[in-house]
Amino acid sequence: MAGPSAAAGASRAGSIDVCALLSEADAAAVARERGLNGAQTSATKYTLKATRSATTGGATMPMSGCTFTIDGDGASGTVEIDVLSADNFAIYAGGVKVPGLGDEAYKGDGQTVVRVGDLMLQTSENSFTDGFAVALYRKMIPHLK
Repeated sequence: MAGPSAAAGASRAGSIDVCALLSEADAAAVARERGLNGAQTSATKYTLKATRSATTGGATMPMSGCTFTIDGDGASGTVEIDVLSADNFAIYAGGVKVPGLGDEAYKGDGQTVVRVGDLMLQTSENSFTDGFAVALYRKMIPHLK
């Protein structure tokens, strides 16, 4: 089930501040959990740089995004996470279902997409693993609702 349609009104996807959905503490927790810096110690400090994406999707497909760069004492990675309307989420249903993530989620072609109400999260550029991006989604979803 693809969730409520935005057809009755414009999708709020273009007005979401995606950068505000992930705190530095949450990014650091994911980086530590996923071993971003393989040589990490309890003293390893992780930093987050969040830059609003220029991609807006236009009037026909409003979206917003943020490029997150997480650094841990020289080991770093970057991922762009976009929020867009879930109107076309059903096209991803052919992937492998990911239980317990958002309202529904599917993994296919090395990427996991997540529906939360009438919105969808996806990555567009990712130097991390898909599992790392999913761990970030888990931190971001409570702030999206």
